[in-house]
Amino acid sequence: MKTLTILQIGILGLAAGTLRAAPEPVRFAIVGLVHDHARGFIPTASARKDIQLVAIVEPNRGLAARYARDYRLPDTLFHTSLESMLDQVKPQAVAAFTSTFDHRRVVEACAARGAHVMMEKPLAVDIEHARAIAAAAEQGGIQVLINYETTWYPANHAAYALVHEQNAVGDPRKIVVRDGHQGPKEIGCSAEFLEWLTDPVLNGGGALTDFGCYGANLITWLMKGERPTSVFAVTQQIKPDVYPHVDDEATIVLTYPQAQGIIQASWNWPFNRKDMDIYGRTGYVRVPDQNRLRVRRASGAETDAPVPPLAAPENDPLSFLAAVVRGEMRSTGLSSLEVNLIATEILDAARESARTGQRVVLPAETTATERDKLLFGSCQNHRKHLNLSLHLDMVNQWGRLPPYQANEPGYAMLAMYAGRSSGGLNCNHGAPDSRIGGWQAVNLSPEQWHEVHRSWSARGYPGFPPFYWCGKPNPLQSRVFCTLGLDADEGHWFLDHNVLPEPVVRWRIAMLNRCLEELGLPAIDVDVPDGVAWESFEGEANR
Repeated sequence: MKTLTILQIGILGLAAGTLRAAPEPVRFAIVGLVHDHARGFIPTASARKDIQLVAIVEPNRGLAARYARDYRLPDTLFHTSLESMLDQVKPQAVAAFTSTFDHRRVVEACAARGAHVMMEKPLAVDIEHARAIAAAAEQGGIQVLINYETTWYPANHAAYALVHEQNAVGDPRKIVVRDGHQGPKEIGCSAEFLEWLTDPVLNGGGALTDFGCYGANLITWLMKGERPTSVFAVTQQIKPDVYPHVDDEATIVLTYPQAQGIIQASWNWPFNRKDMDIYGRTGYVRVPDQNRLRVRRASGAETDAPVPPLAAPENDPLSFLAAVVRGEMRSTGLSSLEVNLIATEILDAARESARTGQRVVLPAETTATERDKLLFGSCQNHRKHLNLSLHLDMVNQWGRLPPYQANEPGYAMLAMYAGRSSGGLNCNHGAPDSRIGGWQAVNLSPEQWHEVHRSWSARGYPGFPPFYWCGKPNPLQSRVFCTLGLDADEGHWFLDHNVLPEPVVRWRIAMLNRCLEELGLPAIDVDVPDGVAWESFEGEANR
């Protein structure tokens, strides 16, 4: 009997361990139903146990009602406001099926509340939106995943392995990527989808954006994150009566130091196709569809190559999203911000090239050494005093930058000087070719700042409201940026100094203006007159 009891306990213990090992389903929400890919996503998600759909945001009540009817979804699942849904339901992640233009708004709202985001391709309508998304994600500590159908093609990953891991065809010399179909209207896309997909603002373009993004994404990945040196593009409106506002045909040529990329994007082909060819120094790899691979080396005939299935959780977007939310993986490769920031830069350059008929040369990327030199080269002492009507305790928060050291040039990112009662300040951008004296300060009474802080906190915005910032970004597209915080426990104000990317500064000031508007106070202009050249001020800064 004693042995039986021990056995029973052991079995019960193993069962309990198994139950404990099963993770809770990831709670996620869908934001937007105007992208028709949501129709394939919802039934797939509903059939799974590792994720749980807890909310859907769609302000178009008629569209929401159609989805509720078609998929037998309860009315309680639907919301009309993104912010209120995030605050009430608190999902761990969001899947965005909005217009591309709205991706930025979704990420900024989710980042402020710590919710990860997966969006349908592409990342953004332009590089400004893309950088703002990246900055918001970094500030909020969230992961952003960009979902392309081709990310989950086993043949694409097998091709990458042949090229880069097995060196089967030598270094890439030319990559040709083709993506297209008959056209979104011709294949029966919904009116809500077509409304923004064929809008040059809401989608950033037509076929160039819709299908060109696949090639920009895949080529950047296959080139291991290398940026092209130039971009040339030609677009056409072959069906202006169907798509009067955007292109429906595009060809993009990317130039690299030792390779070329060709992107063919179309809304005019007789059928759907997503395929590519990779030409190397000693052979080529052809990817005719998601499960087939053809290889030819210089000394032989073209043959089939094996295409192994993708291993979980990198075999479908929902498994990948769940793994990222649980902290088991990070967004890398085709889904990553790093690859898609470059892809967005390529599409921006392609639009400009098509508009002007000229090749667009991309500026060289600043190296880490050059970046450090720019950041620290002409920085001066940080004067830790302000003559303001408020009592301020200075707090330095440099993030990855070295801590402030008094009288040590190259560490402080500010050159601040005592102002009068108005709180005037002068700030050095901390880089060659910067200017000094251009600044913006928000002068509010302590009582008004209390109200701003209450509004800021009630809206769930991160950090503290902006207090002052340099007038214009430095050559690295960053600004000296300070926030005024109120320590609730200690009951005093403190000033935090940071160097933030330009998109983050604009985002934070836009949030401040929403709070000011709510309180009936005048809005703040993010752009202010620039100051004098730093060189003429350097002697004064060293006093």
